[in-house]
Amino acid sequence: MTAPPNYLSEPERIKKIASLATYYLSRREYSRKELSELLIRKYDDVELAEKELDRLEQSNLLSDERYAEAFIRYKYNRGKGPNTIRQELRLKGIQGEYSENLLNADEFDWHKSAENLYQRKYGTEKITSIKDKAKRQRFIYSRGFDIALVQHLMISESSESDYE
Repeated sequence: MTAPPNYLSEPERIKKIASLATYYLSRREYSRKELSELLIRKYDDVELAEKELDRLEQSNLLSDERYAEAFIRYKYNRGKGPNTIRQELRLKGIQGEYSENLLNADEFDWHKSAENLYQRKYGTEKITSIKDKAKRQRFIYSRGFDIALVQHLMISESSESDYE
């Protein structure tokens, strides 16, 4: 996208930035960082974009907390683990105690989520070798689950099969 013409007056630019920000927020939640990048890319005016973001936050139309809650819930339901979600939140400009508290909330059962992911991928298929077990561990670990949880899951799975 190209920057708007320089002949727009400041009140007109403010109105255009506000309109675009409201449009984006009407479609889905955004973090402050994401929305800031979109507005600056389009209008190349950091100061006016930041003023509009402040106004949106004050009117509670833009909320990093609300965005983080929705983002974590969405990723959790898609089978992502806490490490992956934490990293993606950092990339979107959300980090710190609030996101950690959300990730550690009781509503998210990470062990159950890892088990469901494992069952969707492998079903009742037994582990046939150490190589197969390592492959399965890498799969769960790559989705963002802690290594301790992955090992616990593999202990329960391998004790059932014992590499027939």
